[in-house]
Amino acid sequence: DDGRGKCLLAAVDVPAGVVVLSERPLFVKPSTWSTGRVAMALQKLDLPLKQEMLKLARASSSSTDSEGGTHVQGDGSDGHLLAALRANGAQLPDGGAAVYRLISRANHSCRPNCTLRPEDEDGEGGSAYGAGGSRRRGRTRAGPAAVMSLVALRPLAKGEEILISYIGGDDVLRPGCWRRRELLRGAWGFLCRCPRCLEPDDVRSVRCPRCRQGGFRPVPDEEDGPQRLEFAAFWTCCSACGAEAPPATELAEVEGRWTHRFDLVDRSGGSGALAIDLFVDLFADLTCRGTGLTLELS
Repeated sequence: DDGRGKCLLAAVDVPAGVVVLSERPLFVKPSTWSTGRVAMALQKLDLPLKQEMLKLARASSSSTDSEGGTHVQGDGSDGHLLAALRANGAQLPDGGAAVYRLISRANHSCRPNCTLRPEDEDGEGGSAYGAGGSRRRGRTRAGPAAVMSLVALRPLAKGEEILISYIGGDDVLRPGCWRRRELLRGAWGFLCRCPRCLEPDDVRSVRCPRCRQGGFRPVPDEEDGPQRLEFAAFWTCCSACGAEAPPATELAEVEGRWTHRFDLVDRSGGSGALAIDLFVDLFADLTCRGTGLTLELS
C-alpha cells in the first residue's frame, strides 16, 4: 500500500489518442460560486450522491466499503464533501470544477499516460443527477452535462494504471522541486514520489566545465523531506565524460544567480533596451541541449 488509495486500470489494450472513458459529473462547481454557496449546494445533494463523493475523501475516521476501499463516514457536513471537491475536482474550461465517480479516481504522475478533455462547457452548476441518484440527460435545471473524457496520451497495456497530471500542462514541464512543492502545498497535500520525481531532474542541468558537452543533474534526496525541496544535495556525474559534480553549494549558487537574473527579466516586462540587455546577460550562461536549457558553470 503506497497510500494513494484506489486507482484506475486499463481493462483492455488502448491505442494512443483513444478515449478511455467519458462520464458526467457527480457535482459541478461554477467559477463564480463562493465557498458558502458551494457548501450549501453540497449539503442539498441526495444521500447516494454524497456517499459517492465521500468515497473520494480521505479522513482519519473511515470505514471499508464492499470493494475493499475506505471512505469517510457521515453525511459530509463536517467538511469532507468540500475536501473531496478541492482534492478530486477536475478543472473545467470556464474555471469551474467538477467531481466524477471514476475519472476523479485517477492518480497523479508527473509523467502521465492520459489527459482530461472537457466535452461540454456550459451550465448552471450543481448535480447532473436526479433525485435518488438517477442520471439526467443533457443539460438540466440542476446542472450541466459537463461530460469529461479521459484520453490516452500513449498506448496503454491491459492492466496498466491510468495516470493523469494534477498540475497544468505547462507546469508539468517545470523542475521537479517546483512540481513537488505545488502538489504538497495545494489541495492535494502529498509529496509526489512518481518515477519521474525520483529520477535525476530532466529539466535542470549545469554544463560540465571539463568536457563542455554533458551536464550535471540534481538527484532528489528523500531523506531531506519536503522542507529542502529547493536545495539538491546530490548531483549526477557528467552525462558525457563521467566527471564528478562540483560541490552542491557551488551548483546551488550558479542556479541562484541565474534565477535572480531571470526574475529581473520577468519584472522588466520583456521589452525595451533594459530587457534586451538582461536577456543577453541571462542567456550567456545557457546552452541548448535538446528540448532543455543547460546552465554554464564558469
